[in-house]
Amino acid sequence: MKAVLSFLVFLLAPLQLALGQTLPVSGAVYGQDSGKGLPYVSIGIKHSSKGTSSDLNGKFLLHAAPTDTLLFSSVGYKPLALPASQVRQVVRLEQATIPMQEVTVRGKASWKTALVGNLKASTLLSQGGANQYAMLLQPPLGKAGVLEKVYFALQPDIPRNHRWQTAVNIRVYANSQGKPGQDLLPENLIVTVAPHAKRLAVDVSHFGVSVPAEGVFVGIDFLGFYDREGVFIPYSRDRQPMNLRIKLSAPQSPFPTFSRFFGTDWQPLRHRDRRGEVLLLSAKFGAMIAY
Repeated sequence: MKAVLSFLVFLLAPLQLALGQTLPVSGAVYGQDSGKGLPYVSIGIKHSSKGTSSDLNGKFLLHAAPTDTLLFSSVGYKPLALPASQVRQVVRLEQATIPMQEVTVRGKASWKTALVGNLKASTLLSQGGANQYAMLLQPPLGKAGVLEKVYFALQPDIPRNHRWQTAVNIRVYANSQGKPGQDLLPENLIVTVAPHAKRLAVDVSHFGVSVPAEGVFVGIDFLGFYDREGVFIPYSRDRQPMNLRIKLSAPQSPFPTFSRFFGTDWQPLRHRDRRGEVLLLSAKFGAMIAY
């Protein structure tokens, strides 16, 4: 009996190795009714930090096991989960309907603006690696308002990897029980960060995003970088990390911050110090809110 079991284990070993082996998975992401590739689509492996973004033509490449599930997501499109073994040359995403928000139009004399956030706090450290970060921002005095501008404090890495310009996507999410929820922007808002920029300011007033009393999450996605010839290279956990980090401060209770990797869920931003203690941190993000 033992001899039979040993023989079966011997036969199954190559199959188990094949199932656990990661292989290159490639293709292009298109809109359901579009003949053009979709750039900046996030492609992650479910329950894994590994992933990548599609390039300017919608093409992507990452390594996954045949049993892995790939998660495709992009602003303005419905997310798609697809087994790696079923990925073909073209993956199509269905366009999503984002409810239009009602914006109250008032005379200029009645508008007030307030800068909210954590930009003036002392920097404790800088962090990168995750491809998405988001922080909750609430309007002043609990009054509803409209999002005018968003701000991010950044820390460029040393340029030894020749990644001088970084492409990021600005995100705004609804507050869903204390975590980032539904997208509030109807489309991607792609910004190229200057080589040595330490602060990013983006005007979002044309979107007319309402900020309720419970606030909204303002976030940033790291998409990739431009090489010396100006070619866009998507961020991938298979390669070296991004050359851009965000600045963090000690915990600030009004500004909970979350991060996540490609195929994982949002988690509070944590850092383990030299004594082994785990600290909750706040990103140095901010926003100008009109109310």
